[in-house]
Amino acid sequence: MAAEQDARQRVGGHAAQPWFETFLRQLAADGTITRLVRRGDADQLSWACEVLALLPVQSIPIPVLAERATGNTKALSGTSVATLVLRALSAKDGVNPPVTAGERRDRWESAGVIVDDLASQVLVAGLCPVEDHVVADWLRDAANFGIPFRLTLHQLTGDPTTLTDKHIYVCENPAVLRAAAAELADSCAADLYRRSAVGRVSSAVESGDGDDPLAR
Repeated sequence: MAAEQDARQRVGGHAAQPWFETFLRQLAADGTITRLVRRGDADQLSWACEVLALLPVQSIPIPVLAERATGNTKALSGTSVATLVLRALSAKDGVNPPVTAGERRDRWESAGVIVDDLASQVLVAGLCPVEDHVVADWLRDAANFGIPFRLTLHQLTGDPTTLTDKHIYVCENPAVLRAAAAELADSCAADLYRRSAVGRVSSAVESGDGDDPLAR
């Protein structure tokens, strides 16, 4: 069939891979290729193969991949092209085609594609990176004041961070982090007070330390 031949030409180096032939056989067996041709949508398979030809990638947002392959940033946003690409990736990984949003995300991520680097986020507290960039500064400031900070994958991709903490604790419930942050904030406030001029005067007066110039 002409549509299958065109797909092999567009998919680049993947054309010789067994998984790609498996993918095409599946599309032929369930009538997908026939339906696309009859509807005049054979180009959907062609575009899907243009996308596959670029995969795998290294942490590229899905709109960027779509634009590079098709010229349309929305070509992989819940479209038939996206469904075909995901079916091909499933054949490559030896799993069933994705059904849920989580499964679709897994398939994209297996090829290095970032589905949404702003929605992918984690709530953190008390983390102190060693780098000197804006995200590291935000994290250190939040840690110093005991404030929870919402960190996105977009931020980490742009400014990778290395943490100084020997132990990092992970929890699923934000309420647990909220309780921990409250204790951290109290501890940070006390530490900031001790280091402040007022705190030093108070400590000096209470201890009778006349050597501190602020107590005179």
